[in-house]
Amino acid sequence: MAQIPQVSGPAEILINTGAAGALASLGWTAEGVDITAEALRLDVPGDQNGGSDGVPIEIQDFGAMFRVRMELTKWEKTVGDKLKALFNGVTGSGGYSTTALGAVNTPGTLMVSNAAYFRLLIKPTDTAEAVNFKCAILKDSPWEINLSSKYSRFALTATCYPLNGVIWDRSTT
Repeated sequence: MAQIPQVSGPAEILINTGAAGALASLGWTAEGVDITAEALRLDVPGDQNGGSDGVPIEIQDFGAMFRVRMELTKWEKTVGDKLKALFNGVTGSGGYSTTALGAVNTPGTLMVSNAAYFRLLIKPTDTAEAVNFKCAILKDSPWEINLSSKYSRFALTATCYPLNGVIWDRSTT
């Protein structure tokens, strides 16, 4: 019976800096990272169980995606600005956009086809708990920042998708 508290330790957030995949440290989380798995499944109704109002006769699996929420009080501003620009524009060659901060994508732009995603490595002190997402996109409420006389917080929400059949692994390099 497991009765030992699990402590992964402080988590450093690393992201790729372009198509070559070189990692750069974005910073350290303030209260850890929240990772939520979302299975994509659909009920299949059947007449023998009452049709669409009855118990499904099967469940169809369409894969999964993960939502990752990070809040940092210590971050590298230049790396953070690259992420903010990536939300606003894409580059066809992979990695970050050269679009100015505050510009917007052309409506209809494809994010994965244009390599407008990044690699996201969450590397806690206990590296056996590292999570390396292959394809992270700043999608829903992607980033927020508070600017104040106290201390600033930079919060990011990435949605992570499978790339070549793999969403994440334990790689730290």
